[in-house]
Amino acid sequence: MFHNLRVDVLAAPASTEKALRQLASENRRLHAEVDHLKNLLAAGGTTILGELISAEKSFHQSDQDLHTIINNIPTMVGYWDRELRNRFGNLAYADWAGIEPDRLPGMHLRDVIGEETYRLNLPYLEAALRGEVQQFERRLPATQRHQPRDVLIQYLPDIDGREVRGLYTMVTDISSTKLAESALRERDQKLRGLYELSPLGIAMTDLAGRFVEFNEAFRNICGYSTQELMELNERSLSPPRFAALEAAQRELLKQGGRFGPFEKEYLRKDGCLVPVALNGVLITGSDGQEYLWSIVEDLSKRKQTEQLQVVLNEYHELSLDVLERSREKMVTALTHLSRYRDNETGQHLARSELYVKALANALAAAGHYPDQLTKHDIDLIVKATSMHDLGKVGVPDHVLLKPGRHTPEETLIMQTHAAIGESILLVAAGGEAVVDSLLMVASRMAGAHHENWDGSGYPRHLKGSEIPLEARLMAVADVYDALTTPRVYKQAWAHEVARLEILSLKGIKFDPLIVEAFEQVHLAFREIAGAFGDQDANAA
Repeated sequence: MFHNLRVDVLAAPASTEKALRQLASENRRLHAEVDHLKNLLAAGGTTILGELISAEKSFHQSDQDLHTIINNIPTMVGYWDRELRNRFGNLAYADWAGIEPDRLPGMHLRDVIGEETYRLNLPYLEAALRGEVQQFERRLPATQRHQPRDVLIQYLPDIDGREVRGLYTMVTDISSTKLAESALRERDQKLRGLYELSPLGIAMTDLAGRFVEFNEAFRNICGYSTQELMELNERSLSPPRFAALEAAQRELLKQGGRFGPFEKEYLRKDGCLVPVALNGVLITGSDGQEYLWSIVEDLSKRKQTEQLQVVLNEYHELSLDVLERSREKMVTALTHLSRYRDNETGQHLARSELYVKALANALAAAGHYPDQLTKHDIDLIVKATSMHDLGKVGVPDHVLLKPGRHTPEETLIMQTHAAIGESILLVAAGGEAVVDSLLMVASRMAGAHHENWDGSGYPRHLKGSEIPLEARLMAVADVYDALTTPRVYKQAWAHEVARLEILSLKGIKFDPLIVEAFEQVHLAFREIAGAFGDQDANAA
């Protein structure tokens, strides 16, 4: 049987393939030699009978060796005639089909592989019987002996002259390969998720600086859309003064396949300069071309912190005899910084001071919080009011200065200003920090003026009297001012509507005693709003 069998072993392991090819070659050589000796014998060459017998034995041994190898490889190997009846199937074939090996010859392919699989494979079978080599993947159903598995099926036509006599089949289990591919896809998806969610900018360029891809963080750093970046060159984002530095980094890239870390600036679409730190590595793409992966860190916040630290360090170096005057100057500078960074007008801070003063005086007159609302205490609280939003210096411009409502993500970023302001003012208070100092009062107000009486505020979810008094006062003043002044996304509320809103939040958002004080002085609030209104306000 095997001297007529031509086996394709492309899917077999390398060692098996080599052995099969060698045995098949030896089989063909011995078969030719036997035929030659038989011809000589028929012509009267009786002297070569011994050689014929020896060659016949070698042939049968080679045939047996080939049979043993084919039967012991995991690949299913078979031969089917034009009627798709089996002429041969190795042990792997019979084992999968659950058929005794000696019953397999003569069976129709449909009966071996099942009606459904036969129907699916029929187009490939018909093409193979037309003389076309077929190769495709299929998932074989479970059998009594085997779990479902993915296989690579090959149909190789047996062509004699122009006639297709049948076809060889090779069925190779590729389940492990499929599992590996699935694991690779899963890993790729995870890496893609990390790539997109990374707070660091990540970009790939070719060696000429043309962008290939980049993540959202990189787009945010540069301020350009995806389409705009694809039309730009990475080098065009850097001011000319960094040309020599970039040339040196490119030389490092050539020598070691990586560069950085180094710092430079990017020129954003809006014209702002963004300090960044870069690291990069050279890679070879699937197309054989070299590309550059770069990690870009936005240093804006760090630079702001460094600059602030420089100011604070200089402050601590001042002599004791000018300390108080220096502190007053710092308060003025921080107030101006708050006004400069905030998108509110200067009138907002003026109104806030007067609102807080009116509330504090009303509480003191009613005998509430006597230990916390002395004249000195009220003066400190009123002065601290101008710094309640100082933390906005740490909020990115595209969030802080955005016209219109914030997205949920931008709202979370915006809410960090309370903790940032508190931290800045605590650092500013330094070693002279005492509970009743101006900067300490301002820090408590900045850090807690968005806390709610019922504990639903931020950033610490403080509740009731856990919230510093100065922050509770600022909360009422801040909300009233926000309601009665116009925004891009809303009109200003009338005083009476705002009053009712604040009353409705008594014991929920606001200290009940402070709401009662507000009710006593709400007419003063209306007068303040009218006297210090913004030019574009449409209600008082």
